[in-house]
Amino acid sequence: MQQLLYKSTRKSSSYYHTTSFLLAITSHSIPLRWPGLAFFYYVIFSFSLFFFLYILQKIYVANSNWKEKEQREKG
Repeated sequence: MQQLLYKSTRKSSSYYHTTSFLLAITSHSIPLRWPGLAFFYYVIFSFSLFFFLYILQKIYVANSNWKEKEQREKG
């Protein structure tokens, strides 16, 4: 699973490090009496976190592009 995350986030290592750090924290709080359920939570959490960070990055890039365009029009 972590190799899959690493391959999909190879361009930006901050995604991978943030995801692996948060998964290491939360994996201890998941009860391991139901390993299938724990794996389900692991998959859902990792993909939702990756999607959230991806959306934040897209917003940041769009905002910086907009500011550059605005400065070019002024100058």
